Amino acid sequence: MTASLTLHSTLIRRGDPATDSLRRALAEVPTGEYALLEAAIAWRNFRPAQTRPSRRGGARAQTPPTGPRYLPLAEVDDEQVAARLCRLLSELAWAVVTRPEPEPGSTRRRLRVEVPAPVYHLVVRALSGALRHARRELDADVAGSGAGVAAATWRMGLLIGGLGPSRDAICLRTGASGTADLLVSAAAVLGVSATVDEERGGPAVLVCQAGDVRRLLNAAVTPALVR
Repeated sequence: MTASLTLHSTLIRRGDPATDSLRRALAEVPTGEYALLEAAIAWRNFRPAQTRPSRRGGARAQTPPTGPRYLPLAEVDDEQVAARLCRLLSELAWAVVTRPEPEPGSTRRRLRVEVPAPVYHLVVRALSGALRHARRELDADVAGSGAGVAAATWRMGLLIGGLGPSRDAICLRTGASGTADLLVSAAAVLGVSATVDEERGGPAVLVCQAGDVRRLLNAAVTPALVR
């Protein structure tokens, strides 16, 4: 356990190569009881607008028989995020990664995580439930029960948001205010002070103390430390 702590403390001092190593470590953490929560965080940040259930249709909306076999659950530009999301969904649905053609005038290639159309709304309902459950756990934190939820929240948050702007600080661009609030609550459960900055192009979660950064990294990369 001591070696693990030393490794993670070193990772945040080395610059970009260390950040790459940290991202690989985050992506390779075994999936466990909080797999759906991690998947839900990625889904909330990267879900394509055109496949979000309408209020009128809700979870009971049906895909026409002539419709696509798969529906996009998330669109990302990072292979590690796409691969981990597929792994996290494996006990819920058969997820695949596709590479859609770039939009006209754009050279940006995106990765699309898709699930079978017949189960799309069941997956969405499960992910929505995971987010609600996480919020309740973090708000209550009965006898420390929220620590695992908090670690899983930061594991996916760090993977999708990255580190920066300096070696001893975290600045996560979450893309969704709900995710930012969840990360702040998760940090508090882990004994870390985090704030939200919404003045620089969308919500960002900031952690500015080196000790707090190390605590979050250890919790995210080594789940056994918070069980």
